[in-house]
Amino acid sequence: MLSYDDEGEPQPMDFQAPGATQLTRAEWDNNQFRRDMVYRREANVDSRVWDALVERQARMIEDQSFAFTTVQTVDEGERVVRYMALENRLNRRILGKRWLEACRIKGPDMAANIRTLPHSANDWTTYVFLNVSNFQNEPDGVFRGKRRGLLQEMMLASLVDIPDSRIIIGLAADLGGSPESYDHAFLDVIENEGEQLRRDARSAWAKKRRVFGPPVGNRHNEWSIPRP
Repeated sequence: MLSYDDEGEPQPMDFQAPGATQLTRAEWDNNQFRRDMVYRREANVDSRVWDALVERQARMIEDQSFAFTTVQTVDEGERVVRYMALENRLNRRILGKRWLEACRIKGPDMAANIRTLPHSANDWTTYVFLNVSNFQNEPDGVFRGKRRGLLQEMMLASLVDIPDSRIIIGLAADLGGSPESYDHAFLDVIENEGEQLRRDARSAWAKKRRVFGPPVGNRHNEWSIPRP
């Protein structure tokens, strides 16, 4: 049986004897304890979504399947998996919830959703979630190529909103479509730092503002676009 620390990570309930925890009858019958356990299980549901995304990314690397990603080598892919897997349980709840929000269609005329998750004070990894509807019914390869290109542009645009990001990971899927339609991109800002990168970021941000208009949520975090 496990307890949880302030960040949502599981830990032995008895720190002094983690292999032999004993609950008293008062603890077992404590209604608040039961409610807390139920709450934690429910709160962790969104975090399991992130677990699945990490597992999916790991399988892609194992299969050396790079058709729908900017990653081209196993070493690059392993870097991405490590960054995603380092997120603690609390961050995984937030990331999983925001990913699900980006996947949902808010109305029949929606064409795309973007969520940008800034890095925390303890790390420098920013995430960009993009979900686009193939409302023009383009061939899958054509549509996914455009979507991946747009994802890379939106990752660059996030540097204007969050200029101190060091790592940017982008995930894209078909809005309201099959979950198998999934793309991925990775940008190491430090390795690519320079004036050209910042110019590209400003150009991408101008396109983001022109195409999507102002954000609908808090600052840069949430953008949506209706079908033309």
